[in-house]
Amino acid sequence: MTKAVFILGFLSTMFFVGHAEREKLSRLKRVEAYEVRPGIVALPRYAADGQICEIALEKLHHSAGTVRLDPTLTSTEVDQIADQLVPNDERGAKPKGLAEQEIDSLAGNSMETSQEYQNISIHMYRAIVGTPSKGRVFVDDIAAASIKWKHRTCRAVAENDDK
Repeated sequence: MTKAVFILGFLSTMFFVGHAEREKLSRLKRVEAYEVRPGIVALPRYAADGQICEIALEKLHHSAGTVRLDPTLTSTEVDQIADQLVPNDERGAKPKGLAEQEIDSLAGNSMETSQEYQNISIHMYRAIVGTPSKGRVFVDDIAAASIKWKHRTCRAVAENDDK
């Protein structure tokens, strides 16, 4: 009998401790993320009809006990993950003109490269490192990437969504 009371007491204590820990986080906004590769996450956004309209791709700073101070993606990783998440038949055809297939945009010390398809755009974001006045400029690895559907509008995220 005392064993049963002890076990019930222990289980109820564990329940309340776990509940209190979850309660601390319940005030924070939840973020939906999927690990598509070890240490690489995909964060989807949705249109009003529930379809995915954008997927952000990032490499985690902390994953599997390892801390990366400069987590970056390679073009190969972005291409492979895009192939996995959006097969060619969903992407649609590439534009016919070479200038329309890949576009680079510079703004301050950052560069955005977009690969265009009929239904989606794949965007890759990099830092520009160096001193332009001294001619020592190079483009860093990909800090983040996103896949955006052209014919879907992402819904505005309300502050209380997903709480």
